Amino acid sequence: MEINNWQEIETLFHAALQRAGPERAAYLSQECSGNALLLREVESLITAFETEHSFMEQPALSLGMQVLVDVPSGSLVGQLISHYKIVRLLGRGGMGEVYLAEDCRLERHVALKFLTHNFLDDGRGKRYLAREAKAVALLEHPNICAVYGIEEADGQNFIVMQFVEGQTLDHLIDDDRLEVERILALAEQIASALSAAHARGIIHRDIKPQNIMVTASGGVKVLDFGLAKLIEEKPGVKGAGDNPSQVSQQGLIIGTLAYMSPEQLRAEELDYKSDIFSFGIVLDEMLRGKNCFKRASEAETISAILANDPPPLDALTHLIKRETARIALKCLKKNRDERYQSTDELLLDVRSLQKGDAIQSQARLTGFARRAVKRGSYAVAGLALIVVLLSLLAFQYFNHMRVRTLAILPFSNESGDAGAEYVSDGLTQSLSDKLSPLSKLSVKSPTMVSVYKNRKTDPLVAGRELKVEAVLVGKIIKEDDALFLNTRLLNTADDSTLWEGHVKIEMDEIPTTQNKIIGNVISNLPVSLSEDERKSLTRPQTEQPEAFRLYLLGQYYWKNRNEENIKKAVSLFNRATDIDPLYAQAHAGLANSLVMLPRTSFGAQSTRDVMAQARAAARQAILIDPLLSEAHTSLGIIAFTYDWDWREAESRFQLASHLKPDDAAPHYWYSNMLTAMGRFDEAVKESVIARELDPFSPAETLNVGSTFYNARLFDRATEYDRRLLDENPNNSRALYLQGLILLKQEKYDDAIQVFKKIENKIYRDAVLGYAYAKLGDRDDALGMIKELEELSKPENKLPMEKAIVYIGLNDKENAFKFLEEAYTEHFITVAYLKVEPIFDDLHSDRRFADLIRRINLNP
Repeated sequence: MEINNWQEIETLFHAALQRAGPERAAYLSQECSGNALLLREVESLITAFETEHSFMEQPALSLGMQVLVDVPSGSLVGQLISHYKIVRLLGRGGMGEVYLAEDCRLERHVALKFLTHNFLDDGRGKRYLAREAKAVALLEHPNICAVYGIEEADGQNFIVMQFVEGQTLDHLIDDDRLEVERILALAEQIASALSAAHARGIIHRDIKPQNIMVTASGGVKVLDFGLAKLIEEKPGVKGAGDNPSQVSQQGLIIGTLAYMSPEQLRAEELDYKSDIFSFGIVLDEMLRGKNCFKRASEAETISAILANDPPPLDALTHLIKRETARIALKCLKKNRDERYQSTDELLLDVRSLQKGDAIQSQARLTGFARRAVKRGSYAVAGLALIVVLLSLLAFQYFNHMRVRTLAILPFSNESGDAGAEYVSDGLTQSLSDKLSPLSKLSVKSPTMVSVYKNRKTDPLVAGRELKVEAVLVGKIIKEDDALFLNTRLLNTADDSTLWEGHVKIEMDEIPTTQNKIIGNVISNLPVSLSEDERKSLTRPQTEQPEAFRLYLLGQYYWKNRNEENIKKAVSLFNRATDIDPLYAQAHAGLANSLVMLPRTSFGAQSTRDVMAQARAAARQAILIDPLLSEAHTSLGIIAFTYDWDWREAESRFQLASHLKPDDAAPHYWYSNMLTAMGRFDEAVKESVIARELDPFSPAETLNVGSTFYNARLFDRATEYDRRLLDENPNNSRALYLQGLILLKQEKYDDAIQVFKKIENKIYRDAVLGYAYAKLGDRDDALGMIKELEELSKPENKLPMEKAIVYIGLNDKENAFKFLEEAYTEHFITVAYLKVEPIFDDLHSDRRFADLIRRINLNP
């Protein structure tokens, strides 16, 4: 029997990780009943995940389930393959296993790198193995592990490599046995190996201590060119740069997270300076004994690489050590143009420092400075002339370099075709997503301009209200049974049209149409772009037009979400990822949709199953694009509402808001998490930020009110709730909050009348039953429990809702019985147990304190 359904294995894997001991064993036994191979695969994943290094130290190369952990294959020890006798396993990596073997023909030890059994029939895996062999075969260097050949025998594909005895650099760092002289000697050899690779057009892309072997004599061998990329064709190596893998073409992040360069994380096109950044991390790690960017979670690590400089080393009185740290810092510049521009330049600095040239240079510079003072007066006149010349250029320069401001007003659908609505919405959002990251262009967030949707507002008036220099407007019209998009870029200062376009809408041409619009916006404002920004503007999210269409349609249903539409969105995002498995935004959209399904307002689906699927989708999105804010938000929601891992959740929300500052969602969820923890001052601050970013969203206004409600500031909560009810008296969530406030004010009759206005019975029955109970109407309260029983689904018995009614009845035994059931199933509302006022009556019970402890909410 063969395992092909990696999605099923991944779902089971994540669900099993949430359990421990007998509970996990019972769960796996039930879910894998009658399928011993499935059970064995999931158990092997769990074993590998819990015993191997952290994900941040593993290559982020995603081919199916290998995204997360390696699946051990059967041991080859003792076998004779071709003329190689396998002696022992040396190591196991992202897609291969390395064995020590005896070459029976030449009577020498070699290392053999095999594909794991999951790749034996995978053409991509074989291509990666061949690429590694070819990359290293181009290199003959004493600091690079040599490749003797690539062979296929007895159904096995493997590389024959030089066997290097020694230990990897990470073990030397852990043992704290590196003096500065030895650090320089190792650095010189590593840089020399990279220089040789770069000279042949090869980027390693995975430089880290685990890939650097140090022999007993102090020699260095750089290992594992499995992720190497040939970036230019060399004479005599025909086709070396041809046919890059689909993975590289579509932007999958390749490397090891904690050692990636900023541009590697952003999935930008890489050059040699990415290896130089990774080298800088290794050099700094040798000096300080730990990775300067690695944090407790992936989110914190990504944030550190993107935004943080390495923390200062302890006071370095040793001049050579100070100079070594200076070299590392230059390698670690966020802007690649500020790093060493080649490994030859880096190598020269390292070798000069080894020879003591830096000390002599410092002395020479001191003398030069003294002499320069004496000559300074002669330079004054020349300097004045230079200042005058520069001032003539300053206006033009700063006018070109200043930040421009733009609002993309919601594109309107005036075609009469309701089916085109998702196209107009999708294009508006997509253009904003593309243009917002530009450093010299400030784009008003879609949430800020959403108030103008379906409003007959003069775009120039809207632009001036939004205080922007230009507005981009668009409308979809129908001509001769075909849809066309009309766009205009308007100058708000003088009412002039900067550019306008008219194009027929073809779904497979929308990315091209989008790029033309972007190009005209940039050229007519004009906006100064870096090379990386220029490339990012034209990089498509997906090469598959149908996947893009499904994604836009999924986003449309997501924005108009209710119980029916959220399920449509899930289906559409799933179809998009089926067409293009490397479509990061579609995976993120799927995760964002799935995390909502357990909520009572969206159907109260089984938390366990849905969260396992959401986690898999979000992690897949991040492995393709680690900087996708929406995916980090989804993982934060899962960590907060399901895992009760408060530190992980906080890291994810903070990183998401850093990656996409104008997105209200991470602030909204962060405020909820802070509320659940009882950090009310911080929660109010975050909820207000979310509302400022999305001022016309009822959900954001309600969130501020809910935060005040949980903080027991009922008058402030009423103030925000009333704003919503004045605009829409039938807003069910606002009615729900109003009823809760009335309950805490002991106005039970009024609360009952409010709750009866809510149509969703699952949403209302628990609090309605609680109100009946508090009023002394036991029969009606029990009637609500009976109704909840009838509304229950096989996978969701609504235990939290029943517990709430029993709290009102002062039946603590039944209340805790159902709270335990809700805890076991990890229902979303359990996260709020500590602060939700409706649970106040249980606070004095020791069982409540025990529940709080188990969801990690003790002070």
